[in-house]
Amino acid sequence: MEIAALRRTARFNRWANERLAASCADLSDADWTRALPGAFPNLCDTLTHIAEIDGLWMMRGGRASALPVRTGAIVSPGDFASTRRAIDAAIVGWLATLDENALSQPLVFRDTEGVERRPTLGAGLAHLFDHQSFHRGEACTMLTALGAVPPPLDMLDFFDSDPGDGKPAR
Repeated sequence: MEIAALRRTARFNRWANERLAASCADLSDADWTRALPGAFPNLCDTLTHIAEIDGLWMMRGGRASALPVRTGAIVSPGDFASTRRAIDAAIVGWLATLDENALSQPLVFRDTEGVERRPTLGAGLAHLFDHQSFHRGEACTMLTALGAVPPPLDMLDFFDSDPGDGKPAR
């Protein structure tokens, strides 16, 4: 991906995360931690996982995480909203400092299973955003199971407010 596309994707992720946080705001503590099907046991752990992995990718890319998050650290929907806001601001700010040359730089690290990886920074950032989208989808399914209304997170809706191509927003 080119830097302009990654910057736009960072803005989309911030927009989507803000909408998701607003949909979680009125959940009870019981619903926030209620056992539900998914890769993680509940909505809280699913959203904490996203934040934790965002920090990991920032570290891999040579950037300090806005707020290092560990599973269990986000204890309420309000904690999620403020933590997510800070992380998204840090990611958008980080991408503003990068150029095309930075995206082609290799990252060498061991993943969470100990496998050595060597993607470029650009590929790592693309993965970070894909990872967020995947788990946001799970979170929306969990919200539905809780009887809440998940937010519309369609990228086309975001494009209406941030066309990113120099054309006025509709």
